[in-house]
Amino acid sequence: MLNLLKSSAYLSLLSDDISNKSDEEVGCQQIPSEKIAGSTPISPKTNELKKDRLPIVVSGKNVEKLIAIPKIGGTGINIGTTIVQLLQNWEGVSNWLPALFDLFFTSSGPQIAIFSRFKDQWPSINQLKYASIDKVITGCSLTNDENLWLKQNRVAMIDFLQDQLENTQPRHGYLQLIRLSLTTLGVSDPTAVQVTPPGAYHRARWMAKRIYCFKIFCFREQLKLTAHELQALKRLCLFTVTVYVKAWFCAANSYSAPYSDLCLLQTQELFEKVDCKVGKEAMKKIKRNLWYLSEDLVGMTFVSDLVNVDEKRLMVKALPKPAKK
Repeated sequence: MLNLLKSSAYLSLLSDDISNKSDEEVGCQQIPSEKIAGSTPISPKTNELKKDRLPIVVSGKNVEKLIAIPKIGGTGINIGTTIVQLLQNWEGVSNWLPALFDLFFTSSGPQIAIFSRFKDQWPSINQLKYASIDKVITGCSLTNDENLWLKQNRVAMIDFLQDQLENTQPRHGYLQLIRLSLTTLGVSDPTAVQVTPPGAYHRARWMAKRIYCFKIFCFREQLKLTAHELQALKRLCLFTVTVYVKAWFCAANSYSAPYSDLCLLQTQELFEKVDCKVGKEAMKKIKRNLWYLSEDLVGMTFVSDLVNVDEKRLMVKALPKPAKK
C-alpha cells in the first residue's frame, strides 16, 4: 500500500485525483473482498509459481483507491516497476508522485537516543566503577517504599539468578542479563561483574533493551543523564530486576507456565503499591496475554516441580468428579 498521509503538501491534490477517477480509469479489477487481505499476495496458480497477485492501493486523506491487482514476480525490482507503470497511467501523476520520495526522507532511523549516547560515551567509562541500584546518588535514590521492596526481594532474586548460572548455563544475551541483574542487585562477585561493550539492539527485542538499561544505570555516575532519565531508569530497573527477570527465565518451562504466570500477577499486584504507574502498565500488558489460561491447563501443574506434593493432593481432591450412577 502506498500511503502518502505524511506528505501534507500533496494531500488535497491526491485526494481530488483519487476521488475523481473511476475504477475503469485506474484499471481496478472487481475482485471479491474475501480474496483480498490487506497487501497479502493472493495464491498463484500451479503453473505460475513464480508470480503472485499483489493488491496495490493508493490512500490519501479520507480516500482510498484500489488501483489494480496485477501478477508480479517476487522481486523488489518487478514490484517497483509495476507500481510506477500503474501510477504513470494516472493523469496529473507528475504533480503528486514526488510525494513518494518526500515520504522517505533521510532520518536517523529507529534509534533510541539514550542508547546511542551511551555507545558514544562507552570508551571513556571506567568499568570498575559501577553502582548497584541501592547506592545513594544525588538526584537518584530509592524511596522508602522502593528500599523496603528491594530488601524483601533481593536475597531471593540473587539465589534464583545464581541458580540459573549454575544449573542452566545460559549463553550470550541471557548470560549478560543475569550478570547485569546481579550487578544491579549489588553482588560483588568478580565473575558476575563482566560488562561487555554495548552492541546491537532491536525495538522488538525486550531483552536487549533491558541489558542496555542495566548497563546505563550501573554506570550512571559517569554518564551525562537528566534527572528525568535517572528516575525513569531507576524505576524500570527496579521492576525488571525484582519482578520480571524471574518470570522471563521461568517462561521456558511450559509445564510450569500457568503457575509462574499466576505468581507473576500476584507479584505485580504487590509492586503496584511501590510504583503504581509502572505496576499498572505492566499489569495491563500481561493481562492481554492471559487468554491461554484455562481450566484445561490445571493438569500441567501436576508435573511441575514448583508445586509441592501436599498442594497437588489438595488439587486432586478439588477436581470435579463424575456423578455416581
